[in-house]
Amino acid sequence: MNKMYVLTTELAFEIAENDLQNKMLWSEALEESLSIGDRWRVPTKEELNEMFRLHQKGIGNFNHANYWSSNGLNNFNANAKSFITGGYSTSFSSKSPAPKHLVRLVRNI
Repeated sequence: MNKMYVLTTELAFEIAENDLQNKMLWSEALEESLSIGDRWRVPTKEELNEMFRLHQKGIGNFNHANYWSSNGLNNFNANAKSFITGGYSTSFSSKSPAPKHLVRLVRNI
């Protein structure tokens, strides 16, 4: 098992080895992290930025897809980071089905 840690002057966290199994709604991601427990949680935008930097270097076995951050209000107004472009999507049309994205959990160290 390879453990991944990010240590900067502002952040100190461990990254889960793998994504959660399926793409999910933002609310499902938050619920799933609570059910897993052991301090695992959905990453903040700042933590996702660091994870994307690792991805750009080929580290972490991340997918070329969108990942949820913990920043948001509901399934239609939450932040997802593209691990293709590095940009964020912040809100989605409530006239379409709510988006589902990948989740890679983190925990403070």
